Amino acid sequence: MVSAAYVAFSRAAHLTKLATAGMNLPARPATSTKFIRAACQLIPNLVNPLTTTVQPLVLNGVDCLRFTFGDLSKCNKTILYLHGGAYIIGNPRMASSLCARLSELTQTPVIGVDYRLAPEFPIPNCTNDVVSVYKELLQTVHPSKIAIAGDSAGGGLCLLAIQALRDAGLPLPNCAVAISPFADLTASGESHVTNAENDVMLGNNEELLKVVVDMCVGNVDIHNKRLANNDPGLPTFSPVNGSFANLPPLQVLVGSTEILLSDSEMVARNAIAENVDVTLDIIPDMCHSFPLFAPLFPEADVGIEKVATFINKHCAA
Repeated sequence: MVSAAYVAFSRAAHLTKLATAGMNLPARPATSTKFIRAACQLIPNLVNPLTTTVQPLVLNGVDCLRFTFGDLSKCNKTILYLHGGAYIIGNPRMASSLCARLSELTQTPVIGVDYRLAPEFPIPNCTNDVVSVYKELLQTVHPSKIAIAGDSAGGGLCLLAIQALRDAGLPLPNCAVAISPFADLTASGESHVTNAENDVMLGNNEELLKVVVDMCVGNVDIHNKRLANNDPGLPTFSPVNGSFANLPPLQVLVGSTEILLSDSEMVARNAIAENVDVTLDIIPDMCHSFPLFAPLFPEADVGIEKVATFINKHCAA
């Protein structure tokens, strides 16, 4: 049984999706993408300034934001957080409430990475940015004290990043968390059909998804002009198809109503097949990236608590 607050949120989300359908990203990709990006830049840091500090910083040439709850000057741990936005929009402020709460529950600074966005910088530019940030972080933080987490595209990027770190022979973080990961850019999972009517955030947007994927992998520019014919199913783009061998413990958190539910299930299944310690949490009746919306409804807070518990278990002080 979901909370009344979540019911109100889901209704509002559905109405918002209907209201913005007229923007018609597939028909006007440049105008729509630029408009949404501009709106994202107006998002404030949704944190309590009395308890949480937000500090801009640059790590290995990549802009970041550090969220710190209270005085954590003696903390020897760090969480890297990767925001969502389908790889084409967004910034760390989109996840400010989640990052602040995660910092509080783990007593750990959380660094949001402002990675480069497609289509101007298609995947793997974002992966390279996360790897660059991680390399600089290793200069001051032991890898056993690092966790990488992200939601939606950021959840997929979290998986791409740990696969890239392993392939580069770098020491891996002690755990990773993928929230509602966008992990299969071919949309092959059955939940794209079975949850099309249930997903209040992303459902019934097949044409939009195709344009977004083409932007992500460098097949089209921001005007939807054809540039290439890259296969979105390649492991470079879809981490579900990559190797999970020798990866750190992984938590996958997803709502049962998501069109991306199958992405999470396939990630967990493939990782388990390669002997990764996997925790798959499918939360009944929840929407895409639901922890992102704390404190609007209690289920979002519970989602963040699950993530914090997992990180605390694997990155103990």
